[in-house]
Amino acid sequence: MTVTSPFLYFRDRRLRILMLFADLFVIGFAYYAAFYLRFEGILGREYIDIMLRTGPILIIAGFVFLLVFEVYRGMWQYASLNDLAQIIKAITATSAIFILLLYLIRHDQVPRSVIVIQWLISLVGIGGLRFSARFLRKFLSASKRRIPVLVVGAGDAGEMIVRQMLNNPQYGYDLIGVIDDDPRKKNLRLHGVKVLGGRDRIPTIVQRRRVEEIIIAVPTATGEQMRGIVDVCKSAGVRYRTLPGPRELVDGKVSLTQLREVKLEDLLGREPIAIDTTEISRVLTGNCVLVTGAGGSIGSELCRQILEYRPSQLICLERAENPLYFLEQELRQTKYAKEHRERVVPLICDIGNRPKLEEVFRKYRPHAVFHAAAHKHVPLMESHPEEAILNNVIGTLNVLEVSANSGVAEFILISTDKAVAPTSVMGASKRVAELLVQAYANAHSAKTRCITVRFGNVIGSNGSVIPLFQQQIARGGPVTVTHPDMRRFFMTIPEAVQLITQAATMGVGGEVFILDMGKPIRILDMAEQLITLSGYEPGTDIEIEFIGLRPGEKLEEVLWHKWETPAETRHSKIFAAMTEPKAWDTIIAQVEELRDAAERMDRKDVIVTLREIIPDYTPMKNNGDHTPVSVRREPQEAAHTT
Repeated sequence: MTVTSPFLYFRDRRLRILMLFADLFVIGFAYYAAFYLRFEGILGREYIDIMLRTGPILIIAGFVFLLVFEVYRGMWQYASLNDLAQIIKAITATSAIFILLLYLIRHDQVPRSVIVIQWLISLVGIGGLRFSARFLRKFLSASKRRIPVLVVGAGDAGEMIVRQMLNNPQYGYDLIGVIDDDPRKKNLRLHGVKVLGGRDRIPTIVQRRRVEEIIIAVPTATGEQMRGIVDVCKSAGVRYRTLPGPRELVDGKVSLTQLREVKLEDLLGREPIAIDTTEISRVLTGNCVLVTGAGGSIGSELCRQILEYRPSQLICLERAENPLYFLEQELRQTKYAKEHRERVVPLICDIGNRPKLEEVFRKYRPHAVFHAAAHKHVPLMESHPEEAILNNVIGTLNVLEVSANSGVAEFILISTDKAVAPTSVMGASKRVAELLVQAYANAHSAKTRCITVRFGNVIGSNGSVIPLFQQQIARGGPVTVTHPDMRRFFMTIPEAVQLITQAATMGVGGEVFILDMGKPIRILDMAEQLITLSGYEPGTDIEIEFIGLRPGEKLEEVLWHKWETPAETRHSKIFAAMTEPKAWDTIIAQVEELRDAAERMDRKDVIVTLREIIPDYTPMKNNGDHTPVSVRREPQEAAHTT
């Protein structure tokens, strides 16, 4: 929009016009007061005539320069030094032009001291009007009831939060003090606010000063540190909120408006991951990248992060239309997609439909393929093993072969810890997918570079345990946990995808890259923490009910086969496992048997064939007991070696 008048800036035109007339009155009054002070209250007829003839000239000059210097773009209640600087410029220019005009019309009888006094009074008067509004606003805010708060963290984030609280009383906070565990900071002051000590003092301060809220301003806190702070806040019986973590912050700046409730991800938080964006750019930037299962938790985050590297095209392949639709809408809102909307290409396609896959690859010729499409629900796949085979095994074979035949340079399979010593059809099907990728890489080393990335659970993925717990808590419980000793590896979805894209730059082909998942977490502990974060007491307000292991589940997952030895890579969070691959002809023959059994919906034969391919696959009964299934011939010893 073209601005044709300074008044178009005014949010309330009538108020701004009133402000202008008030300022012009101040300038006129200052001129009269300057004469009065200069002549000590005794004005002769001559000087009264001079004042009356020249006063309008001064007021007109003031009118012009108050608008020229955009004095009315600011809001009085937020008057700042920048506003004062504009006022000084306008008043000074007014006085300078006034002197010049007096010289041109030969009205040099006006004493110079009058002009100086007028300049000073105008400045004090107009500036005073602005800042009096700000001080009045602060006074009125201070007179309202304010919430007594403590800020935890005397670092950079804490400093920004303290400064915003002091400068913005309208937020209604009464800052009692700052808490920091660093003993060197005790009794120091942050913008005049005292550091009262470590977190152990929180309960005492809360009680004595009647603190009602604690703001945790430590965005880089580890999960262990955050759990310790939250435990103290809970024991003090006071509300607590936190700032976003490093991945959520923009340019490292924090604001009071970003405060949110503590989430489970904060309590399980891990150190931020350093990745080599230069290496990742080499694979992604300017290239066509295809993601299967783009509507899923991992697939959609892959699309988000890949788009940041500005590929020539991002092919989002998904068979479920709703997740794909919402992903497309989201991606088209990003800054890079706005510049090049054709980059995001959503495609409805089932990876079991090989002719459709071939058509897609012929048309778009992707450089890199991230294969994230898979059935993942363990109990459901126990009931429908043929679907696990057709999607997770045959679908992977289709994508793998079509990728290689189309000249794809990089093929990355997303796998799971459930593929290690599997006890479920889902885990076994993903293990067969791993074997396919390894065997192909070994048999066709000069073509597509094929690797596998294996990791555990991700926090908050679609259909996972955390959203289930949250739904159960919202209904008032009970929260259902399968077993008190069940443990799983967890990492955040963005963290997992960062490491996947980094692993895509490693190896020569055939490697299984395994992400460092940290220590496994007890599911019962997660349930209790989620109940507490929701404001309830576990076992009192919300009951926890143990329902037993579901079909295919085991108490603990592992990331390594017993014959795999972790080898370090150039990234501290990524390890490599090299094993002796199966012969391509052998695995293909076995997979064809699987396909035949699945298409015949012979579920028993599916299980039998899976055990022939994977000797350490141990199916389980529905009650969670390990139950070896008889096979047509004795399975051979695992051919894998370290």
